[in-house]
Amino acid sequence: MNARSISDLLTRDKAVFELSNGGSIVLKNPQKFVGQTLDLLVVNAVFGESEEVRSAARWIIRRVGLELGVVPSSLQGLYEARGRKECKGFTVPAINVRGLSYDVARAIFRAALHLKAGAFIFELTRTESHYTDQRPAEYAAVIVAAALREGFEGSVFIQGDHYLVNAHRFAKDPESELQTIRDFCRNPLRRGITTLTSMRQRWWISRSTAPMNSRGATSRPAQAWQPISAPSSRRESPLRWEAKSARSENRIPRLRS
Repeated sequence: MNARSISDLLTRDKAVFELSNGGSIVLKNPQKFVGQTLDLLVVNAVFGESEEVRSAARWIIRRVGLELGVVPSSLQGLYEARGRKECKGFTVPAINVRGLSYDVARAIFRAALHLKAGAFIFELTRTESHYTDQRPAEYAAVIVAAALREGFEGSVFIQGDHYLVNAHRFAKDPESELQTIRDFCRNPLRRGITTLTSMRQRWWISRSTAPMNSRGATSRPAQAWQPISAPSSRRESPLRWEAKSARSENRIPRLRS
């Protein structure tokens, strides 16, 4: 059932969860949340009657994911470890889910749990985001919900791929095209997409760095385009550090009713 307002969304299952005065989610019955409330939140996250309702449902899903150990994380540390030859003998598949995303992602998590699989990526390109009508916030929330529903716990890797500059538009107005990419990148990074890559050469960027340009053209200093290097303290166990870091965040955006 679709909620008519944020207040309706937050109060319909008060015996299961509620919003504290500090703006965080208080889980009263985690089992019932996963087994019953979660499916309704996914419906509202995708088909909610207003953008505010959809945004609120996505935020609840992502926040509960952190509480229950489903942590959107970056693979940067793993790639660095492989570059240092500290691990080998496996691949990291990337799966582009273009439709029925909740059901498909649930099947992927079931298979991963059955196979005891390691790292795997949920990916969506910029073009796919448009023609499948799945914006990054929606995609990330649905993937997290699928992990919760299947009892998965740990790092979840959600990647935005092919976030590249259009050569024709860049030739006409470089700064305008770069700003378009910057704006498009900020939304995913704030909503659970943890890695963005370009087409020809992959650059891993943080919330504070500039977007990539696969052709190497830029109006920003060269150092702004370098891949992120994790501090040595993270390198011992990059995936574990990512999960611990996300769980420790206390600044949660307040929902407006």
